[in-house]
Amino acid sequence: MPNKWRDHIRRSGELKVHNMAGKWAASVNTAMRIFNGLGFGVKLVSSPDLASAQIVVKLSMQNADSHTHKAGRDEYVISVSFDANGVHGKARTLMEQNRQGNEIFFAAVFLPGKRKTVDKLKEMIIVHEFIHAAGMNEDHDSSGIMADTMSVIGDKFVEIKGAAPMPPVRVGAKTMCVMRDLWVGEACES
Repeated sequence: MPNKWRDHIRRSGELKVHNMAGKWAASVNTAMRIFNGLGFGVKLVSSPDLASAQIVVKLSMQNADSHTHKAGRDEYVISVSFDANGVHGKARTLMEQNRQGNEIFFAAVFLPGKRKTVDKLKEMIIVHEFIHAAGMNEDHDSSGIMADTMSVIGDKFVEIKGAAPMPPVRVGAKTMCVMRDLWVGEACES
């Protein structure tokens, strides 16, 4: 289920990203530029300071990993299990319950560091996880970059049989609708 970020973060139109992706760091930077060009109403900006980041990106060399987020006196541990040699990473959000419902206040993106692949595929994996971190949580689409299952063909992704391979990144109608609703309050057309 999609969730909104805290109101003051949504109003800023930015999510600050701290890049701890090691050998995938350049692909994270490129994926941020790709994400920013998709028209979701939110921009990812680089944050050299871990403490002020709203999203942390981490390269995972194991099938289980974690990140500890400190907020004031509170500590939150985000743990994940996934295939560190796969074509998907894992994004997890931290939420708080308030008058508006559940709102996200932090996200961690874990990337499959054992996967040996070309930069274009790394960028596609990262963009997919950034969309999860920006509020789509566990939701997927039937087409585009947020398709649940993808096939790797050479150095490209194909989400459904007969679709043109990506890159360039395509965004399905559901993804665009959900992201525009989360970030700019545009209700989806029926």
